[in-house]
Amino acid sequence: FDGSRMATCSSDRSIKIFDQHAKGEWKLVCELPKTHTASVQKVVWAPPEFGAVLASAAADGGICIYQESVETGTGRKLWRQRHKFSVEQGYVVKDIGFGPARAGELFLAFTEANRVMIHASSQSKHTTWTLKGSYAFESANSCDCLSWCTSVFDQPMILVGAEKTVHVCGEEKEELSGQAGSSSSDEWVLIKGLPEHPAPVVDVAWGPSLGRPWHLLATACQDHIVRVFGFSITASWVITPDMLERQPPAAEGKAEVRHVSELTGHTGVVWRGGWDAEGTLLV
Repeated sequence: FDGSRMATCSSDRSIKIFDQHAKGEWKLVCELPKTHTASVQKVVWAPPEFGAVLASAAADGGICIYQESVETGTGRKLWRQRHKFSVEQGYVVKDIGFGPARAGELFLAFTEANRVMIHASSQSKHTTWTLKGSYAFESANSCDCLSWCTSVFDQPMILVGAEKTVHVCGEEKEELSGQAGSSSSDEWVLIKGLPEHPAPVVDVAWGPSLGRPWHLLATACQDHIVRVFGFSITASWVITPDMLERQPPAAEGKAEVRHVSELTGHTGVVWRGGWDAEGTLLV
């Protein structure tokens, strides 16, 4: 998470861990057991407060959770598989992502057919996971990409791309039980839809807000364009010196999306996009 460790995945079913040493040199320190039966499509790190935890998704429809632990007696660091999800037969998991920590729970979302599944684990070894919710697209055949809202001050939300459609989905505030990360319903709802794209969306990225009253959302599209949108639930779009003293705007609580920019110049499909830690640099 701090830039000194890196995980890679490959079509040979391998997942490798590299550490950055002196002078910026990257060295292979571990290769995880090959628990998948097909090529590994993606690997992601969990938030750092949970230690060294990884999730991997493969073409066999499997999702594995790995955790690094210290071997008793020798002090060696070992990676162990803690859990494995299996999606419905015939479907491929196209994207996975960990959410920010809420009330000590580790959240994981992954795509399955035309929906997103959200699970959570509260155990230190993450061997048991509970279904927390799901969100389905009625007008799309497959979900292709997702990105969590990183703010813990907002309700849990995910930006999801399905073909040419992009939605912000989340828990219903009215059904929250009072404890962060919990809900009385296992169905997440549409909070706001982005304008439909002219071509399929292949990646989405939710930028860190860092105190801004709005969020920045980015989409990467097959038409070679990256689009940036502003998203707000409070409708407080303008930062002024007296913003803390002013009364909330009339549209308080209503989600709003504004098209901010289109980034052109790419000569091919934009497959990936990501924000820096401050949410001011998009790569």
